Parts: sequence; structure tokens; C-alpha cells
Amino acid sequence: MLHPQDSRFQRARPKGRKSKWTPNSVAYKVDQLARSLGGKRGSARHKAVVAAAIGDQYAASNARVSRRIGIDLGALGYPVTS
Repeated sequence: MLHPQDSRFQRARPKGRKSKWTPNSVAYKVDQLARSLGGKRGSARHKAVVAAAIGDQYAASNARVSRRIGIDLGALGYPVTS
């Protein structure tokens, strides 16, 4: 039987002041900043950059996945080869 005061099973307490920057708070701030800077125009600009960089690189893979799952990925906006 374990004794509740056994120091091997106690959590280490942080020393000093806790940081206000947690992963969730950072993600929230980045999301807010991205929305304020981009909006709908930023979204279109982002899609254009991604389309130029990736292009039809995954079209063959998308076609295979589309056949396997029985959903037309081309209708959803994914590049698919015939």
C-alpha cells in the first residue's frame, strides 16, 4: 500500500510565476492575427500559393482514395486525375 505523502508520487510544483504563454493561448493569438490580417482575401491568396506549390502532385493519389471510399473528391474541390 502506498502512503499518500510518499514524495516519489507527488507532482513537482513549478517554481516562480507561471507563464502566460500556453500552447492553447499561443494558437488562439495566432488564429486571431491570421484572421485580422487575411480575411477572405487572405484565404484566396493562401489557396493560390498552395495551388502553385503543390499543383496536381496528389491528383493520382486522390483518384485512388476517391475510388476506395466511394466519394467523388473532384466534386469537393480536390484535384483528381481521370
